[in-house]
Amino acid sequence: MVPAAIVSGGMVQKFGWYNPFMIATAVIMPIGAGLLCTFTPTTGHAKWIAYQFLFGFGMGLGMQQPNLAAQATVAKRQVPTAISVLMFFQTLGGAVFASVGQNLLSSRLVKGLASIPDFDSSNVVHIGATELRNVIPAKYLPQVIDVYNVALKDVFYLGAALAACTIFGALTIEWKNLKKSANVTQKAPVEGAKEVAP
Repeated sequence: MVPAAIVSGGMVQKFGWYNPFMIATAVIMPIGAGLLCTFTPTTGHAKWIAYQFLFGFGMGLGMQQPNLAAQATVAKRQVPTAISVLMFFQTLGGAVFASVGQNLLSSRLVKGLASIPDFDSSNVVHIGATELRNVIPAKYLPQVIDVYNVALKDVFYLGAALAACTIFGALTIEWKNLKKSANVTQKAPVEGAKEVAP
């Protein structure tokens, strides 16, 4: 995410357009999120590292662009309000959907583990995935891992759907070149000023 943010920041500074990076985010990030949904208990390191990299790179390309868009498209006196509203919804979205994801994971785990006879599912819900092998009896472990994988994939589906929804914002944001806007602002005559011949 960080290298992508640096690259996109440099490109916006050079060319002035932030929209292409928002659109790139709305295309690359859902692909990465969708690939995360293909995980199985036997998925190797190469795939899960590459898929997370792709998702993070896509997110980094457009993560800061809405801030630029807010500053470029609203009146100067409204910029603080626009940035505050933007940050509020970014933070609220993260908080709400972290809880939604946790509830989705827990409910899918309980539902899936209920099919295993003579097994107490409460242990799995309250421990992390890294502790499963240390806590779960060996005879239940393969079934529990399969159920955990299905539950995680449901959470990843939610993330992929949310990532795909970013295309609506990316395509509807106003196109404005920051370099041209800056030049127009710098060259605009001051009200009441008189032209002086050189």
